[in-house]
Amino acid sequence: MRHAVVVAQFKGQRMTFDQFHALAALARLREGSRAYKGAWLFFMHKITQQDAAQQAGCRQSTVSAAVRKIRAAQRLANHGADRH
Repeated sequence: MRHAVVVAQFKGQRMTFDQFHALAALARLREGSRAYKGAWLFFMHKITQQDAAQQAGCRQSTVSAAVRKIRAAQRLANHGADRH
């Protein structure tokens, strides 16, 4: 079961596991992929992209691209929320 416990911060905003999962889905990151795992480690465990890549078994550029996609999804989500 997933918990809605605050586990990370994103640009001063708190991010729960459910929020990370939703943003990753919007960014079209496949759960279980190395990119997903690397981004998870970066955002939720606050380690560097290089360390996240090593732990996820991928290149740093893979993690960097996943992080950019999640940040873009967050910006879109925030923009939509601001309109309502």
